[in-house]
Amino acid sequence: MERVREVGEDLNAVTSLTEARARRLGSDSRSSSPWSHCSRRLEGVSLAVKDVIDVAGSVTTMGSQVHDPNPASQTASVVEALEVSGAMTVAKTNCQEYSYGILGDESAFGRTLNPRDRRRITGGSSSGSAALVAAGAVDLAVGTDTAGSTRVPAAYCEVLGFKPTLGMVATDGIFPLAPSFDTVGLFSSSFEVMRYALQTLLRQETSNAQDRHITSQSPLRIDVQLFDEAAAPLQTVDSALRFAPDTATGPKATWLRSLFDRARELFPIIRDYEAAEIHRDNLVTSEERYQPGVRAKLRTGSEVDVSAYQQAQHDLEILRQDALAVWDDLDFLIIPSVAGPELRWSDLPSANAAEDSVRYTQPISTLGWPAITVPFGQGVYSSVQIVAKPETDLDLLEFADNFFAR
Repeated sequence: MERVREVGEDLNAVTSLTEARARRLGSDSRSSSPWSHCSRRLEGVSLAVKDVIDVAGSVTTMGSQVHDPNPASQTASVVEALEVSGAMTVAKTNCQEYSYGILGDESAFGRTLNPRDRRRITGGSSSGSAALVAAGAVDLAVGTDTAGSTRVPAAYCEVLGFKPTLGMVATDGIFPLAPSFDTVGLFSSSFEVMRYALQTLLRQETSNAQDRHITSQSPLRIDVQLFDEAAAPLQTVDSALRFAPDTATGPKATWLRSLFDRARELFPIIRDYEAAEIHRDNLVTSEERYQPGVRAKLRTGSEVDVSAYQQAQHDLEILRQDALAVWDDLDFLIIPSVAGPELRWSDLPSANAAEDSVRYTQPISTLGWPAITVPFGQGVYSSVQIVAKPETDLDLLEFADNFFAR
């Protein structure tokens, strides 16, 4: 707890400590029956929780001055599940106000600093969760991901950041941004911890890798062609894939670009409309208390016509169905995590900063596919994003571990 307190204050990463809860969970751990440990695979793992996620007894601040000042009466299912598996919640983490922003530059409590390089942005919206993991203060952190809010800060902080398949992990007790895209996100520096956490949340013991022959001895169908248009060096991926010598790539780049372009057109209509609807009442009573950028985005959303939203939802359903054909002859897609130049705080405001940051994460969120940011070395562009077919989340994590964590 002292380490979390010190790092939290130093990086401005923590909104509140949950020391009493952590001590109670620690006591429960010590008193648990020996045979119970087979299901408590996260025993003793320290857990931080993004402050849009309810933890009973703690105020959920949303990174905002516009929030219910009363402590939450219940704990979100995702936190409860991890705690039942042995994790100990130690802190709530600072975040972009109401999860509405990818840069991590607007919280009522100030910006969270990046422990890898304090001049570099931390990314958002799950800034504090990524920073605490990167600083080694916690083993595991929960965030959210709507357009990249886990995967982008994971890239900037050089840690693992996992977004599950849309709808695979419960989101009750989590304040929404855009329910059509919202998922839980997980941060860790350990594949083992990430695997145990994901197995807990998916209620699956193992992946389907044996059935699908996803092993280091089997040929895998992997597409890396979108790296040709990105700043991230393709040699980073080529080097990692030497562990999969039979890997082949397919000529899907043009089709993927088309799918991603369609996704980028639909996403803002749906996200903006849903966010504005959620905040409609607060915008009437407390508009001036929102952060300026968040307030502006909510105003934009309030101008989206309901018919445009309904048409976008219709088109989204078609797009998601069409896009499944990508996986007919493909196991994994490897694409950049972020695009554009590496951003520093001194670069903000920047006209294209947000758009560049989500260029490759937002389409994946729109399609609902699982994805993980994996760092290979130092720097934002040492991270890549690995994507898989919906509902193959554990296969994705196993592939990332086997072929990239070397």
